[in-house]
Amino acid sequence: MVTKNDKNKVRFSMKRTVKTFTNVSIVEIDKLYSDFLSYNKTLSQRDRIVRLISVEKGLQANCERLAKENIANIGSCYTINLLIIEVIKTREALTNNIVLNLNKDMEKYKTSFFEYPDKKEFIKFEGIHGISNNYLYEYSKGNTHISDPYRNWINAFPVMKALVKEYWKVDWNRPVEVFIDYVLKESHDSSNCDKAILDQILNRIYEVDDKCVTSVHSRKIGTCQNFKDGSIAIYIRNIE
Repeated sequence: MVTKNDKNKVRFSMKRTVKTFTNVSIVEIDKLYSDFLSYNKTLSQRDRIVRLISVEKGLQANCERLAKENIANIGSCYTINLLIIEVIKTREALTNNIVLNLNKDMEKYKTSFFEYPDKKEFIKFEGIHGISNNYLYEYSKGNTHISDPYRNWINAFPVMKALVKEYWKVDWNRPVEVFIDYVLKESHDSSNCDKAILDQILNRIYEVDDKCVTSVHSRKIGTCQNFKDGSIAIYIRNIE
């Protein structure tokens, strides 16, 4: 007896997925895509992305076929294009997840080649959450300027805890590396918060050109529920 899973293995195989979605009727397309998503979850991330690309190609071919058959099919093409957008979103989410995991693996790989500073040597800023690159600037009336959230973050930063640049015993004319440990909300990625803290510490407080920084090692060491419970810790040294 042929099971639904056996049927899906054929319909959504590497060779058949494009054809399957090219020939599906508009009334069956949602059900077909739902079956595809259920089957696709059983595959590896790489294979899931490859199959989604095939779905996208099949839907595009389907839309082109309908448009050539009859101009009255424009409504069906619109429906298919909406589904294509959903397919692209799903594929991009999977791709971003792979990239994120690769970045995490790379950080682990990189830190295995040097001695990470003891956490006691970091200067820690409690009660200040990292701010993402996406919220630093705004564009209006033809100009780019600091956003209100970023301005508020700068004003709330505990400047006095940064001490003075001489504390680090760093030669600022030589290559510098910065280590940053974050406690962030689950939705925030540590690398997206690096620019704001580097600008704040080096440019504004220490008045040092951050071009001397040739390496940044940032990581999320914990999570928090609220912004007020976030923290940032830094350590600065010359690259030997």
